[in-house]
Amino acid sequence: MSGFDLGSILKSLFARDGKSLGHVWIPDGHVVDANNQPVEFPKSYAVEDAYVMISLAEMFLKRTRVLWREFYPVVHSFITYGNPQAPLTVGTVAGPGQLKDIGTANLDKVIPLAFPLAGPIVYDGQNIEALLGLYAVPAKDGAAILINTLSQLSSIVPQLAAATQVAGVLKTGTEQMLGIDGTQLKLGLHNSFFPPTGGQGFIARPGFAVAVSKAANEVDANQLWVVNGRLKVGRNPVSAQAPEEFDYMLIQFYAGPPRVNIWGTIPSLADHTPAFENALKADAADRKTAVNLAFSVFEAELAKSRDLTKSDKGAVRALVAQNLKDRVAALEKGSLFELKSGGTETVEAEDPTAFRPFKIGLPEGQWPQRAAGLPIW
Repeated sequence: MSGFDLGSILKSLFARDGKSLGHVWIPDGHVVDANNQPVEFPKSYAVEDAYVMISLAEMFLKRTRVLWREFYPVVHSFITYGNPQAPLTVGTVAGPGQLKDIGTANLDKVIPLAFPLAGPIVYDGQNIEALLGLYAVPAKDGAAILINTLSQLSSIVPQLAAATQVAGVLKTGTEQMLGIDGTQLKLGLHNSFFPPTGGQGFIARPGFAVAVSKAANEVDANQLWVVNGRLKVGRNPVSAQAPEEFDYMLIQFYAGPPRVNIWGTIPSLADHTPAFENALKADAADRKTAVNLAFSVFEAELAKSRDLTKSDKGAVRALVAQNLKDRVAALEKGSLFELKSGGTETVEAEDPTAFRPFKIGLPEGQWPQRAAGLPIW
């Protein structure tokens, strides 16, 4: 019988050779916008002065139906960062969300794009470790668990103090989902993204990385494109097509916007509002001393914060110091304090002792900076 190789057949039944799967950083110049114009990225993140944002730009399962069972993609990720001696980890489950609104049928028809995985993370120059798994989850079996998980989260997420409770719900829901009969790990990725001088491999910088269920020697980085946030394969971005012959995860690293306008939502900083108000209400003879003291305590907390970059901290120091100084001047004049928008337009007036972080307007143009340790007067 020509072509019949019993040895090869037996070997295939009892053994399988491993293969190195493809994991590629999308080359510079291969990320284009909707008009096929190249998108420029910085070569690295500025240490202590950039917010790292990580998202799952796209995930895809080659096979969404086997016999009578339908599957949809879910990515379970762990992003670890910070001091190697005391690292922080963010766990996320990325899959069809808001299931109560879209129903539980045909979940494979949901287009899974741009799931936030971690961030904003103030880049500290340490490695960022990513562990991601792409799972094929049976649609009907997994829907109920995800609905239950989302329902529990919707009732506790507004409570800032419930972080551990949120983590517990995610952990339990994920364990239940991954324990469903038929759930399969289709593709896994475990990699560290290094600082520019930190080692061989991918550099922590804005851009895209892709993991594919295809042998590494079969993946040609020059054929990979990201067009308007989606993976394409071809000779150029115009003729390139969305890949359908392998499973893949497309991960995006990008820089988050400044957070000066939301510093008041950070609990450790917002908690100083009562101290500022008490200082402003002090007797006229003691008021400046009391405000200086409250501001120095606030500065110490601001310096410890891991939620703001160095430049954002400088801007917050400047804006808060000027706001307090203006309030004291209004108290000395016996007038109302004018709240301004954009540095020019007066929108309302209020009691000078009513310090409110969210009402501090941001000036137009470049934000002011203030060095640490300076008294207001």
